[in-house]
Amino acid sequence: MRIFTQQILSSAFAFSIACAASAQDAPALAWGKMFDGGTKSGDQSIAVAVAPDNSVYWMNTLASHSDEEYGRDVFFGGVKLFEGAPYEGTSVNNNLAIAKTDADGNVLWTVYSTSGDFANSQGGIAIGPDGSVYFAAKVRHTAGMPDKDMSLTFTDDEVYNFGGTISGTDNYFIGIYGKIKPQGTVEYIGTIEPGHYDSDGKNVADALSINGVALDAEGKLYIAGSCKMPVNIYSGAEKANIGFRGDENGKNENLFIAQVGTSGIFSGALTAAGTALPKEQIASITFSDGKLYISGFASATEATDITLGDKTISVNDVNTPFIASVSTADLSVDWVTAAPGEKIDNANAIQNTSVSVAGGNVWYTGMFNGKFTFGDKILQSTQSKQREGLIGKFDAATGSCLAIAGSREGFSTDAVLGGYLASFSNPAEPSNIYVYGYLMNKAHGTFLRTYKTADLTPDTDHSWDLVSGGGAPIAVSMAYDDTLPALFCTTRGNQAFSPLGGEESDKPSFFGIYATRFDLPEALFSGMDNVSTAATAAGVKVYGGNGVLRIAAAADTTVSIYDLAGRAAATVTVNGGSEASVPLPAGIYIAAGIKAVVR
Repeated sequence: MRIFTQQILSSAFAFSIACAASAQDAPALAWGKMFDGGTKSGDQSIAVAVAPDNSVYWMNTLASHSDEEYGRDVFFGGVKLFEGAPYEGTSVNNNLAIAKTDADGNVLWTVYSTSGDFANSQGGIAIGPDGSVYFAAKVRHTAGMPDKDMSLTFTDDEVYNFGGTISGTDNYFIGIYGKIKPQGTVEYIGTIEPGHYDSDGKNVADALSINGVALDAEGKLYIAGSCKMPVNIYSGAEKANIGFRGDENGKNENLFIAQVGTSGIFSGALTAAGTALPKEQIASITFSDGKLYISGFASATEATDITLGDKTISVNDVNTPFIASVSTADLSVDWVTAAPGEKIDNANAIQNTSVSVAGGNVWYTGMFNGKFTFGDKILQSTQSKQREGLIGKFDAATGSCLAIAGSREGFSTDAVLGGYLASFSNPAEPSNIYVYGYLMNKAHGTFLRTYKTADLTPDTDHSWDLVSGGGAPIAVSMAYDDTLPALFCTTRGNQAFSPLGGEESDKPSFFGIYATRFDLPEALFSGMDNVSTAATAAGVKVYGGNGVLRIAAAADTTVSIYDLAGRAAATVTVNGGSEASVPLPAGIYIAAGIKAVVR
């Protein structure tokens, strides 16, 4: 634990920046291990997240089949995690697995399903300040097992059954959400259940999408996606409807954000108003400083308007992406920035968009082709066939687009399909924004790239191919731990992987999820651990959290909080034997000589 006094912090910080220039200038592989089921398809990464104690949560779907050629056993690093559901059909069963590891890749526990076929690109996880994991996923009954409840198995061997049984062959997807305690036991579980018969009595098998979750500073969970039928949310005996404006024919979508209170019970929702559309989804969601930031997209058969809160989104017959800011206090909408789309060579698409918040800006990533106009800024692809990555900078307070760029504007290697999936910026070095993405080319694979935050100028001298090989590799998920600092990420492929600075992996059974940790060079974090030291205040404990810094004290005390540049961020008085929560923007802070991260 590093300790400091205010008087010497700034000089120590400046010294660390000077030292960083001479440090190693590339990410270094710490370890790589494979999540692997034995089937031809089905293995997929959904999300990766880091807890305050540096443990890591990996959310995957890992497939099983009863045929001896494939098997039901699921592995991580060659060690069996669990046995998946029995399945004898022509496809596979996708089993949910939320695995907790330490920062060195050692498995601490796994919560997993043994009944239920989970959608392999749906859902998400968020981590609480105590290390609890909040999750949402999408699931239907395992084929051939309609008379068996779906289930999750927890670390105390408790099996939680849900979903009931179905009769006949009309299988359909529902959602599940919950909170898992840090030791891997269940806190609460709820389900999200759309109607599954349209007005003509036909089965609507897939009426729900769940594309992300977020957690606010008070412990409320937000689940984002869309529905094609009316939806009820159940938690125990509680039942609520999120609101629906569709035509109940199972064809048009209604985007939503569902809010779940700290006890797991539905407490509110935000949906759009206007005509339901053929495409209308929230693609990603994140929380920062009392706000939810979302990305999404919509398209209509003809020009029409929808409203989110009191903000209008004009939609035409090509993709219209948008980002928005929503207050967690009352789910009111602060702003929406939409970008009318145009086709180029008859092509227009945008997908895998995500948002993050750093330095007072919203950072927007994804993959696209076509043309999109964000205010006075234009994003246009260089070719129509192969999608490329995008990175955008938006003012978090107003939604104004400050800069936006396609990946081929600075990186000539991007002649094949690729995209930017996530971004991060370290609070100690805010002049750069880093993007994680991939090229579907085994020579490059997944990568980390650097842009200047001021104007999104690409820094081609600081670009690294992290995991090559893998056949036609795809980057999937990433989590950044700014206290190590390290990048935890996943790459999907069907051949051996070659990590930067490491040995080639084993070949997966068919397709596998290669999980890696890369330690980042000092140039990316400006020597955070070089802060000078002095005596720590006795009896004071400091904890980072989502949007807050928590300070506990054994005796009455006043604590000053500083950022890493030595600037005073806040002062708080804590009564002895109690705890105070101080709302702060995301970043790294030092209080009573203790460094902590507000996410």
